Amino acid sequence: MDTYSPNRYTLFARTSKIIGDVMPSDKSGESHQNDPGHAAPVSRRDGDHAACHEELDRIAALRDRNESLLQTLHTYEQVDAAAQELIAVVDRHGILRFASPVFEKAYGLESGTANSRHLSDLIDADTYETLVKSHLELALTGETVSFEAWFNFPGLGRSCREVSFLPVAEDDTGDVIIFFADITKRVQTEQKLESREQQYRNVLESMQDGLGIVDPEGRLLYVNKRFCELVECGRDGLIGTRFEDLLDEESRESFLLHQKARRRGIANDYRISLRGKDGDKRTMLTRGQPLYDSEGNFAGSLGLLKDITKRIEAEDALHESLRFSRSILDSLVSHVVVLDKDGVITDVNRAWQEFAAENKGHGPAVEIGTNYLEQCRAAMASDNEEDAAYAKEALAGIEQVLSGSQPLFSMEYPCSAPDNPRWFMMRVTALQTEAGGAVITHMDVTQERLANEELEHTRNKLEDSVRVRTKDLTKANVALRDAYQDLLQANEQLRQEIEQRHKVEQDLALSEHRYKVLYENAADGILIFDDAGCVVETNAQFRRMIGRDADALLGVHISTFVDPEQLAVEPLHMEELLAGQKVLSERNLIAADGQKVPSELSTKRIADNIILAIIRDVSEKRRSEQAMRQNEKRYRSLFEDNIMILLLVDPDTGMIIDANSTASSFYGIPREDMTRTTMCDLSTDSTEHVLGNLQRALRGTGHRFVCHNRRADGDIRNVEIFGGPHLVNNRELVLAIVHDITRRMRAEALAREKEALLQHILSLMKIGIFVINQEDHTILEFNKVSSTMFLLPARKEVLGKDCLDVLFPLLRDATTHKKLDRKDLEPSNAHNREVFLAPHESHSSPVLYNAFPLKHEEKRNIILTFLDITDRKELERQLTHAQKLESIGQLAAGIAHEINTPTQYVSDNTRFIKDSFDDLLTLVERLLEFLETCKTEGGENETTRAIDELEKEIELEFLREEVPKAIDQSLEGLERISSIVLAMKKFSHPGESGMRPLDINDALENTIMVSRNEWKYVADVETEFDASLDPVLCYPDDLNQVFLNVIVNAAHAIGDKVQGTEEKGRITLGTRDLGESVEITIADTGTGIPEGNRTRLFDPFFTTKKVGKGTGQGLSISYSVVVDKHRGEIFFDSVDGEGTTFHIRIPKKARGNA
Repeated sequence: MDTYSPNRYTLFARTSKIIGDVMPSDKSGESHQNDPGHAAPVSRRDGDHAACHEELDRIAALRDRNESLLQTLHTYEQVDAAAQELIAVVDRHGILRFASPVFEKAYGLESGTANSRHLSDLIDADTYETLVKSHLELALTGETVSFEAWFNFPGLGRSCREVSFLPVAEDDTGDVIIFFADITKRVQTEQKLESREQQYRNVLESMQDGLGIVDPEGRLLYVNKRFCELVECGRDGLIGTRFEDLLDEESRESFLLHQKARRRGIANDYRISLRGKDGDKRTMLTRGQPLYDSEGNFAGSLGLLKDITKRIEAEDALHESLRFSRSILDSLVSHVVVLDKDGVITDVNRAWQEFAAENKGHGPAVEIGTNYLEQCRAAMASDNEEDAAYAKEALAGIEQVLSGSQPLFSMEYPCSAPDNPRWFMMRVTALQTEAGGAVITHMDVTQERLANEELEHTRNKLEDSVRVRTKDLTKANVALRDAYQDLLQANEQLRQEIEQRHKVEQDLALSEHRYKVLYENAADGILIFDDAGCVVETNAQFRRMIGRDADALLGVHISTFVDPEQLAVEPLHMEELLAGQKVLSERNLIAADGQKVPSELSTKRIADNIILAIIRDVSEKRRSEQAMRQNEKRYRSLFEDNIMILLLVDPDTGMIIDANSTASSFYGIPREDMTRTTMCDLSTDSTEHVLGNLQRALRGTGHRFVCHNRRADGDIRNVEIFGGPHLVNNRELVLAIVHDITRRMRAEALAREKEALLQHILSLMKIGIFVINQEDHTILEFNKVSSTMFLLPARKEVLGKDCLDVLFPLLRDATTHKKLDRKDLEPSNAHNREVFLAPHESHSSPVLYNAFPLKHEEKRNIILTFLDITDRKELERQLTHAQKLESIGQLAAGIAHEINTPTQYVSDNTRFIKDSFDDLLTLVERLLEFLETCKTEGGENETTRAIDELEKEIELEFLREEVPKAIDQSLEGLERISSIVLAMKKFSHPGESGMRPLDINDALENTIMVSRNEWKYVADVETEFDASLDPVLCYPDDLNQVFLNVIVNAAHAIGDKVQGTEEKGRITLGTRDLGESVEITIADTGTGIPEGNRTRLFDPFFTTKKVGKGTGQGLSISYSVVVDKHRGEIFFDSVDGEGTTFHIRIPKKARGNA
């Protein structure tokens, strides 16, 4: 863009001012400076001729200067016009004193008419009042100002301008230069950049993973919304914070280590731990990427945080999910078998086993451990050549998938069965596991096969095959329901066992509570007596001990209720008591009923003549001590002889204090050596990990942790340790129960792998499955096929939602086109019901809908299944289309016959007329010769003159020349009609079905003739046929339709290109022999196929033609005929804007579907 400096604006203003000064205008608009009459008064007024001459010289100089300035101004005007910029000069009142040509053009003014107009007359009122007027006032104060705004110029259209106001400082006229600089492209670019920046920011903010950027020192420079949610901190609190300060010690070390790797340009993934405000520990998968500045220096790191806590927790449910998936897999109608990388069968579903049992001796064995590849090789040796060929093709496809050379292989093959032959579709998919292998599914496609073979048959046969297919599906659904019933019964038994166990635990807890209450409420007996040994006072507990009331005891000597045998051996120690000593003794008290009550006595004088005795009934204690000795012996036996691994461990050092024989046997270490070993010596994990878990076990009532222990033979075992506090001789230890979980962990890993395998197999099925809660209709589970069919959002956004809100709005009844509602969840209303699924407004597909009840752990659920029957509907549509084509062919043949008969009459009569006219012409020639002889010999008379007049009147010479031409043209037209009729009969040949030999060149010639009306106005047709081609065994009807579709498309493409011109394009048809096949090429010089449409060209209903001109079915049907029916090839080469060439290859040896 041209940039105008203030000096240039000033030049315009000064030029305008000088022109006004030098050439003032009166009403007549004429200049007076050269008028002698005007100059004379000056001379007379001054009386000085010299001054007059000086004045005239000055005026002449000013005139020369004026011309120079006008020329300069004209030059700048030309420059401004070329630059397409708007320039104007206004006075202090907003009146235009100067306007560039581009300014006048922009506002639709004629040249030179802008001067003396006010700016408000040209600029819209709103822009003038809000922007122009205020900036003009500022410019009049001597300030240079500008603004940006959008203008609608009548002559230039809408554009964005930077409007600058520059005061003319060199004079005192108060003029202002206004310059409108075009900044439309810059503003549009800035808007696009701002929009794109906002889009990228929205993408970052809406990411499901946390994203953060740190500088080389690890300080956070940017975090998105999800990052703040994961670390539970606001954005303002995070920016500038060191990321390592948010982590625990272990994760901090990992982060710093990987940050060093970033400086070396290494990007990798690792895990860190974050603890939320609620104390829960969450695991994050972190992905780091180094960042560099423009000079290649390390500028920091970009990190992604993904919360994988729930994923880790979900792994615990893999086993149950495996059982659930296995039940679904066994309930599928399709036959499924899993091979390892060597082709050995590792798993097979129930459907295949049942099929193999029913058809024993008619197919390969499916026992687990059997090599499937060997079965295929054995089948290759079959006496039946067709079976051997299919076995060879299957073996090659399976080996390619197992070797990894291709991810998928599929084929159709016949299967001999006792009742009748069947056809199956075999699909081999590579297993995405480290071990490799493949999944083979066999789907019974007999009905589809029969439908393809008998496409021209009646609709009733197709409906019969559909009913057979529906019956198979019903059986599969019944099997699925029975499998779930078995699962529910097993779950019911498990629930009853859990309830019985809970009841026993509650009884034990109640009993424990009662004993604890009795123990906590026990009290000692208290006896107070004087120095003479007489009772002064007793408490209730003591009285209960000896069975006497207070009055009976008061004043009684204590020796009366002390065992006399003990008194004889050990007196009451009264002397020691009176001396103030504390006496501890054990006595047997004599109760009122004569029973001896063993007691512990703590006796001491509390006053001069008062002695206090605290008496504790130790009868229970004696019994308890005896029981404890027995329990100790029993518990010691339990510890020593327990089959579980038991260890007593010091939590501070990890030293093993004691270990039972099972532990010694498990670790392979003698018991005496076990007590000199620590848990840290046995574990391959870190000391901090082992001691930290022992401390947590000491603080809680029970703690479980997993670690890896090394046995004496070096074998590493995965163990799960249950630890809890245990008091031994007032020493706090940890009792550790060790479980060997190595096999369990391996089984869980295998279960997870099988779960993934089964999920992969389910994803290959075309049946969408939903599990619905019967009470509130919420979605409990669904498979990947369902997600694809219904275009569902993320899984967590669907689970728990009402299926009436998520699924049913997308479904319409195929008959009434009404939405499904609550009653359609009833199995009676959803049995093999055909509905339309419309995941978006532009597309819908037919599906077969079923609902089955499911009872699981006292919960009543519903299983919804959706089977896409689009292919089946397409077969029905093709059958109908074929029937229509057959009817049209019969009609065309009838019409051709009806046309051909009268045409034959007309042709024969025309030939008769031609021959007769030649005879008549000969006769006329002879008569004319005779007439000339008569005139020569006898002279002219009335008769001869009348004949001459008649000859002139009928223009005999013209008829002699033109009538033969007209007759020949009529015969040519009749022959053309006959050739067209013959071509129509050959093209349609109604009533013929099956494969038969066809002359490809002759078929192309007939198709050219039939399609002539499509191409004759826009193109010329050229043929390059191989005359040596032999007839090819094929389906003539279908191939003629293919040739017609491609030729018509070529004519339309050329028509679009030459439309509006007198040019014509070219269509070239060629054939050639390729050995095993025949190639037909159809080339055109049309518009070509755009790059974006080439991958979709053979899709059904895809068309680029206008509405009403194309259905999008021509090339789709052509592809089906050539590839599916003839096992041939159809492809194309295209150059956009230059043309397209279609290649059609038909095998000479029939391999098509019957």
